[in-house]
Amino acid sequence: LLREFGERYVLPVDLAYDENAGSSQANASDIANASAFPEQKRAPTSTSTSTSIPKRSEALIEALPKDRLFPDIGHKTIELFKKYIDSKYGYVCTGGGAMVRFLAGKQLPLIEAMERAFERDFG
Repeated sequence: LLREFGERYVLPVDLAYDENAGSSQANASDIANASAFPEQKRAPTSTSTSTSIPKRSEALIEALPKDRLFPDIGHKTIELFKKYIDSKYGYVCTGGGAMVRFLAGKQLPLIEAMERAFERDFG
């Protein structure tokens, strides 16, 4: 596909990562909350045993550290993607955050809400 349609693919130029944690230090709550990196800092989750606050850092694709998880794209990629998305799409969903939560064994919020609604209406 890349050989035939390569000019149509817009790939990330930078990625974001938690500067305080290596891939071997990540726990399930860190992975489940990976999509919650839009701010420079976020409070640790109540299930997290770590007392450090994740610090968002970004690196160009060719300079990525090898011992990190990359839960988000960087600001340069955001600006690049905006050129292709603005005024053309009202909503874009990659499903990445939900997939990470699912793989971490977490209950998906939509499924949980649907189960509560079913119990309320038919239970």
